Amino acid sequence: MHQHTTADLYLRLSLDREGKTAIDRQEADCRAWAERNGLTVRKVHIDRGRSGYRNVSRKGFEAAITAATAGVVGVLIVWKLDRLSRKGIGEVGKALDDVGRVGGRLVSVMDGLDTKNDSARVTITMLA
Repeated sequence: MHQHTTADLYLRLSLDREGKTAIDRQEADCRAWAERNGLTVRKVHIDRGRSGYRNVSRKGFEAAITAATAGVVGVLIVWKLDRLSRKGIGEVGKALDDVGRVGGRLVSVMDGLDTKNDSARVTITMLA
């Protein structure tokens, strides 16, 4: 059973550097969104220095998707959709389908997308 008030965060940064997409900023923005929406953050999954495009192991991504598809959390929050993946609709669509199949939600904070709304799924598909 999904924990609809519990969320995990997935954060990724290809190059570990300070700036507008730094891990700390991603986490702060995602936590603020979760708090505003009455969600408790259970765990933060991080892939630091990992490409979202290349075929590299992303243990944080795998753990985040597993938690969402196993019903451990009801919401998977990413800072921006391109933090989830840069491989296009193939990987993003699979994640979206897998999370949705078990009644979970995917949220992209900076893109203003929440699959709780039907139109977000279409938008995510177009952006991916």
